[in-house]
Amino acid sequence: MTKDLDVAEADKDRVAFDLSMAAELERVYPSLQNRARILTQDREKADDLVQQVCEKALRVGRNLRPGSDLLAWMKQVMRNLFIDEYRSRRRCIPLEDEPEAATDSYVMSPIDVVKFEDVRRCLDNMSAPDREVLHLALFDRLPYKELSVRLGIPLKTVGTRIFRAKARLRSRLVHLVEGAHLENVVELYPCK
Repeated sequence: MTKDLDVAEADKDRVAFDLSMAAELERVYPSLQNRARILTQDREKADDLVQQVCEKALRVGRNLRPGSDLLAWMKQVMRNLFIDEYRSRRRCIPLEDEPEAATDSYVMSPIDVVKFEDVRRCLDNMSAPDREVLHLALFDRLPYKELSVRLGIPLKTVGTRIFRAKARLRSRLVHLVEGAHLENVVELYPCK
């Protein structure tokens, strides 16, 4: 009998929370919608993003401390979801050997015709310090502090070294695209 009362009480609490959360979501919805449109620059994607944030608020919102700023929390959740989506999309862009594999929804740029072997060759031809800093930062994903210690350079210099090494690698790849893969680039961007 006591167990049934506890379950009924828990159900009542859950319903009360859901009703109060629904009222709060209705209050903050316009602000979330505006923020999502700024982030995504697309109405449909903004709607999807707001829906994901609202679902998460309903799912884990009862874990928030009483008096917490729901809107600020939801905007942070939105930002994190947007960044996660951006990163996953960036990883999934196909680097095809054939330009015909390009779809209508994705316009290939000249750099998309670069093959993995081309990148490896460009890295191999870079100076040892550039190659080392890129490897440690991009492949090993070491934090700047650890890079500073490993390379024996000041912490503020680490970011500059990475930036310059990336720029040199990018320049080599662009040069490679303009040279060796020129026929593919021409097919991707035909003259009108």
